[in-house]
Amino acid sequence: MPSGELVSFIDQVFPLTKKEVEAQERAVGSAAAENAYLAVDNSNVAINNQADTSKYNALQKKAVDFISKAKFLSQFGDRDSDPGFVSNVVEPAIAKWLDNPSSAKSTQSTIESQKSQYFTS
Repeated sequence: MPSGELVSFIDQVFPLTKKEVEAQERAVGSAAAENAYLAVDNSNVAINNQADTSKYNALQKKAVDFISKAKFLSQFGDRDSDPGFVSNVVEPAIAKWLDNPSSAKSTQSTIESQKSQYFTS
């Protein structure tokens, strides 16, 4: 059974209450959760500003600085994303933005307008 189907099956057999879902959502982005993940994957950059960054390399430190100065953040192409969406939408959009960094807002709008072709929610 593929992992996505297993998660769906578990969710159906053991549904969570609203309170449990909210607790999980709070825990996922917590500093403790970030630190636990960093202990396993030290290439990650934590999203929680309370996470321990003392072991970051130079590139991670630059990433933190870059992210902290951003007015807006969006994640369109993570490991769980639809491969067609990444190759047909995200990659060309990033190339467009790299050619013209002032096009960030229109590039994001373009991605947003096309995501419904790949995702239902």
